[in-house]
Amino acid sequence: MGSFVSAVADLAREHGAEVRSRLITLREHREQIAAELAAVDRQVALFEGLLDLEPSPAPGQTLVFTKTDVPLTLHAAMAEVLKTAPERMMRASDLAAAIERRGLYKMRDGRPVEAQQIHARVGHYREMFTKDGTFIKLK
Repeated sequence: MGSFVSAVADLAREHGAEVRSRLITLREHREQIAAELAAVDRQVALFEGLLDLEPSPAPGQTLVFTKTDVPLTLHAAMAEVLKTAPERMMRASDLAAAIERRGLYKMRDGRPVEAQQIHARVGHYREMFTKDGTFIKLK
């Protein structure tokens, strides 16, 4: 075992400058990609926010921008909206309204989700959500 450790140490000494240089390059590249991703996330949030300003659809009207035909659970719909919210948090009533506008979730009887259901779901999914005053926040 000692010879293996010794051989690795010799390699590290011999190629240390090359490894450090490559590491610096990769860290810079990671920072650049992270900045680009943050810019894209801001654009996604902006456009989803613009869609949130759109009036609710008329009864029976299908939303074109619904992500999937498979219905989401309420907690998944909450997470979907909160991912694009500023600081990943919203008030329960605003969250319920955004879920309705995006067509992400309906109650079994077809009614839109209500703020009290949002609060109840936060209590059941503490690993996903926290409360910060009157705000619900995605972890």
